[in-house]
Order: sequence, then structure tokens, then C-alpha cells
Amino acid sequence: MSTWRNRNHQARTSSSDSRGRGSWRGRGRGSATVSANRRMENIASVSRSSGLQEDGDALKNFKTQEEYRVFIADKLTEFWKRYPQAGSGTPSQQQIEVQENILILFRKLREGIVSSKRQDQFALEGKDKPGNLSIYETSLHLATLFHSPKQINSIIPHLVPDLYSQVAESRTQRRLASVLISLLHQLVQEFPSQGSYYTFLRSIPESLLPRKSEAYLWLDAIASTLRVHNHYKFERLTSPTSFSSFLADGLDSAPLENRVAALSISSQSENDLLIKAFHSVIDDLRGKARESAWTVIRSAYREISCHTDSPTREWLAQSLALRMVLSDNHSMTVDQWLQDKFSENHVRPKEGVEGRWIISKAPR
Repeated sequence: MSTWRNRNHQARTSSSDSRGRGSWRGRGRGSATVSANRRMENIASVSRSSGLQEDGDALKNFKTQEEYRVFIADKLTEFWKRYPQAGSGTPSQQQIEVQENILILFRKLREGIVSSKRQDQFALEGKDKPGNLSIYETSLHLATLFHSPKQINSIIPHLVPDLYSQVAESRTQRRLASVLISLLHQLVQEFPSQGSYYTFLRSIPESLLPRKSEAYLWLDAIASTLRVHNHYKFERLTSPTSFSSFLADGLDSAPLENRVAALSISSQSENDLLIKAFHSVIDDLRGKARESAWTVIRSAYREISCHTDSPTREWLAQSLALRMVLSDNHSMTVDQWLQDKFSENHVRPKEGVEGRWIISKAPR
């Protein structure tokens, strides 16, 4: 719009013929941009149009796919400006709707790529245009951060191991992180069962996740501690210091609370999203383990002492994994946890004894 206004202003200071030509040109360019955006916004999904709807096969065209990726990148840039803390805390209904719309745009693009049988670098990483990041990787990371298991489940089979196995040159560190996110998602989705996790793990070749690697041993230890209900060890394994050595090699894993990831601008923002997604799925798994740990505590203890100097406070905080990995701003204290459970009739303060709580037994 600013370009149009400048041209129109210049036109008003010139002759009437020049004024007419300048105004017409400005409006033409603006109209073309609006028209292109509208077309991208309303472009048909390949799977739902079956080629019968207008533009139904448009996303099978490689050039259109690349233009559509730039269009989505612009949408993402605006999203991060508006919701820089997305993924942390409870989103508003309006934010949820915007997130779902972005995921739908990515789904349309993925359908176009699959339908066109495209297997070049664009499908995995993008290459020549700013903002053409990994289509499937970015989709997975966003769906994870936005807590959309339906989208995650539709992305993983195409990316891990299929697409990674087909593309020879891929960024090893990003590939490893995406494989781990996919496996952690299996643990979250079927918790406490680990059947689907091990089925999926067996489908991943050694080349994508070496069985003697630090990352695999870390993941295997997490699954093991969950099976035996070693919640104290699980909390330590899922703290950032336990996975930063293999996750952050080549990636910036600094605190992300105040960073806006403008995905259409820099490769750093791509790494920001990956780290946020990884932390997000870790928090989801910690949430599942937290409820499991609390059930065990309710069954094992009649009372707990949580006064200020009690060592039980630290033990309880770690056993329940109360700290949020993605953002400390949304972590919960022991007192907040107990107050929440008091409102659910799980505990009640013991009369006459400060900091001591009576635990109501969990129903069998």
C-alpha cells in the first residue's frame, strides 16, 4: 500500500497524462498482489477436490508449491509477531483457530507434494527461496508445538523414515531431533502403553538412529524409567541438561521465552522452532508421567509433610516433574500443585500442623 500511495502522490504532481498512467500502474500492482493472495488463500486441497474443483490440481505444480510455501511463510511471520509465546500456557480460542488454519495450509502443501511425487530438496529442506524450510519438518514441529496429534500422525509416516531415507543430503542434527520428536510423540500418545512406540522404533533404520548413540541410549532410558515408575530418575532424564549435548550440537538451545521466530527470514528461526517443539513434546510426556507419579504417591502415602524446610518438598517437585521445560514462566510450585489437588479432593490440610497434608487414597 505504501508503494501505491507514493506513486499516486508523485503522479498528482505531474501532468494529467502522467498522473493517469502512474495511478493505473500502482493500482494494477496492488490489485495483482491482493488477487494472488486471495487465490492462495482459497486454493483447493488436492485430496478434497479430486481434480474436479477449480484449481483442484494447482498444488501438483512445482512452481505453485514454491509460491504457496512463501505464502505460508508470510502467514507464519505474522503469527509469531502476534503470538510470540505460542506453545506456552493456555492459548485463546482465537489463537487456536489461527494455529489450525496454518496447519491446514501446510497439509494442503504436503498433499500437493505427495500427489506430484516430488522427492527433491524442496520437499525436505527447500533450497532457492527464503522461507522454503523443510515442509515436513516444519509441519511436524508446528503440529507438535500446537498440540495437534491428528496432524502429527498424518505427517510422521511420510517423514520418518520414508522421506529421510529417500533424500541423501539432509541436516543430520535436525533429522535426529525430528526422529526423537516422533518417537516421544508415540510415548505420549499411547501412555502408559509403549507398544506403538516399540513398533515405530523397529521401523527406523540404524542410519537414522544408531542404536549405540547417546540419543538412543537417552531415549531408551526414558522408556525404561516410565515402565518401572522411576519418576525421580525420569525427571532428571527429561531436564534440558540431559539432552542438550546431542540436541544442541549445531543448534542454538538458548532460552527461547523472549525470542520471536520469524520463519520466513532466517535459518536460526528454523532451529528455534525445532527446539521449541522438542521442549514441548518433553513437557507433554512429563505431564503424563506427573499424573502417573501422583497416582503412585496417593497409593503409597497417607500423609506428606511439605513445610518450608521439609526435604519432601524437593522430592515431590522432582517426582512430579513440576518444572516446565519449554518455559519456566508456566512452571508450577509444590504449593500450587497441592492447592489444585485440594480442590479435586485428593488432599486436605492436616488440622493444627502447618505444611502437612492428608492424602485421600486413589480409587482402585
